[in-house]
Amino acid sequence: MKNIKLASATPLGSFLPSKEACVYSKCYCEENVWKLCEYVNLHHPEELHHCYVVFISNAAKTVPLWMQQAALDSTVPVVWDYHVIFMYAGSGGCLVYDLDTVLPFPFTLKKYAAQTFRCDLILLPQYHR
Repeated sequence: MKNIKLASATPLGSFLPSKEACVYSKCYCEENVWKLCEYVNLHHPEELHHCYVVFISNAAKTVPLWMQQAALDSTVPVVWDYHVIFMYAGSGGCLVYDLDTVLPFPFTLKKYAAQTFRCDLILLPQYHR
């Protein structure tokens, strides 16, 4: 990562790189998150205990996520077999770092979950999380 810019003006997770500065490979969310973890380990190892890798899937391996760059329309979900995100949980709250979303980067967990997962009641059973 070159010319690292801060991810946000807020102190919570502000040591992490901006979205533009992150290593990104389309359709390789786990590798992208690995690179974020590697960045923290190399540059801010004291923050590792606040960092989490979250694997999102279900028994059917059909997880619908809204607000994804891969969608032709952000109002329509993309169905992944799994998706991986990076989370930073500090005393000021929890931030989600998803390189595949059209939502802000980072975004608060509460807002990310509401806009990305929506409600299972509108989904067919095989898509429930």
